[in-house]
Amino acid sequence: MTAVEIHYIAIARSGDLPGMAGHTVTMPVTTKKALRLWRNFNRLHNIFHVAFSCRWLYGAPKKECEILQRNALDAFFAASRELGEYYGEEWTKWHARTDWVVKPNKKGFNQ
Repeated sequence: MTAVEIHYIAIARSGDLPGMAGHTVTMPVTTKKALRLWRNFNRLHNIFHVAFSCRWLYGAPKKECEILQRNALDAFFAASRELGEYYGEEWTKWHARTDWVVKPNKKGFNQ
């Protein structure tokens, strides 16, 4: 059974990469596994940011925020490592510190 190729692209929208010259700000997403990894990464990225603003925005108790923050950080780092293993040397810490949008690659970027 062969893998079905898909045509998606991850585009850096904000964060560290778009402001740095010489770094790729798009990454091809050509397998369902990669698409799953990106969706997980983006979901955990959002949770990570909410967790670190829970006390300030929502007035949550300090202990609960610390637990939420630690768990969110661990999960986000794990998702980033998975993408790093998938993309190899193309993936850097700067990629993890960037906001990404994954969408169908209708224009054929990076193909």
